[in-house]
Amino acid sequence: MNDLSKPVLVTFIATLLSSLISPILALIVAPAVYIFLKKKEKSEDSANESIEFDGTLTEKYRILKRYQTIAYLVMILSTLLTIGSIIISLESLKYTGPGPVILSVITWIITLFGLFGIIIIINFLYDLDLNKADK
Repeated sequence: MNDLSKPVLVTFIATLLSSLISPILALIVAPAVYIFLKKKEKSEDSANESIEFDGTLTEKYRILKRYQTIAYLVMILSTLLTIGSIIISLESLKYTGPGPVILSVITWIITLFGLFGIIIIINFLYDLDLNKADK
């Protein structure tokens, strides 16, 4: 490989990883962990099946708080991957231009927007339940 192709290849791989891994974490891994935790909770609940549930929605859907924690962790991991990709891309900016950096940032913004929306929805549901319980 010549001197030009090595930085371009490294930048391409870093941008590809950053652009693909963040959405994959947000769209596949986080829901998969949520489903696993939900099944685990259902199996625990089936052992206590004779007890009838009369609690609040907050108690019933406490698994959503776990999913919210997973979403926060995916946001942090996505940010770290994007920062790493930008650092690698900046080293070879004179060979590749600003395209890889822009792609990484746009993908990161879209991923964070989706995850932040999920977090806000979960917070809204819990706030709604608390307001309903107060009345």
